[in-house]
Amino acid sequence: MLFRSAASQKKNFARETITDYIAKKISHNDARGSVSIQSLGDGDALYLSDSAESGEYVTILYTYHGTLREIYTKPENTFSLDAGSSICEAKSLELKKISDHLIQCTVTSKDGKQSIYVKVQSGVTAHE
Repeated sequence: MLFRSAASQKKNFARETITDYIAKKISHNDARGSVSIQSLGDGDALYLSDSAESGEYVTILYTYHGTLREIYTKPENTFSLDAGSSICEAKSLELKKISDHLIQCTVTSKDGKQSIYVKVQSGVTAHE
């Protein structure tokens, strides 16, 4: 019984780590107009805009072939979905704008689903 409990805790930790990672990315990029939800491939993607001396950039978090991926690029660049760095295993990422300042983030992995609500001080936009 103890082994089962430890295995269950490990699965919960893995799921919570993924959602915590996404929440921290949102928090670090929480500036007016910088957080948006868009469709990418067969699912949702989180777009986090950023200004640098060399121009505008965007960090995009999405799932592809069973992994959560991240890519940092200029907004006008096109890229292949396999170009993003693999962060961890994740079957899907569902993002829902609950209000102008709240996102529901649900990650499905082989171990189940984990949902969190993330407050976005600057507001969030959602594009279909």
